[in-house]
Amino acid sequence: MTMTEVPLRAADGALGRRSGPDLCRAAHMTDPAYLRLGLPVTASSLAVLRAAVRALHSDTRAVRGFRAARKRFYRQMLCAHAARQAAGDQRTG
Repeated sequence: MTMTEVPLRAADGALGRRSGPDLCRAAHMTDPAYLRLGLPVTASSLAVLRAAVRALHSDTRAVRGFRAARKRFYRQMLCAHAARQAAGDQRTG
């Protein structure tokens, strides 16, 4: 296991996913979860986080064991948004 790999956990729902810099490389504009947020390319990071939080069901947000997976999801949405901004994509959601 490399230093950037995350140990596999049943609560993650993201088996084999990586964290840190590898996560940003893996996040791309075709991520369906990011596209469902429907954000314009000019949205701020805070707006992306707020939309990502609203996208999760309240029961999912309440489960303490899913905290690491939620943080990974939020980071993935931020990385996908940053990649979209860098590409200059003008399409909304």
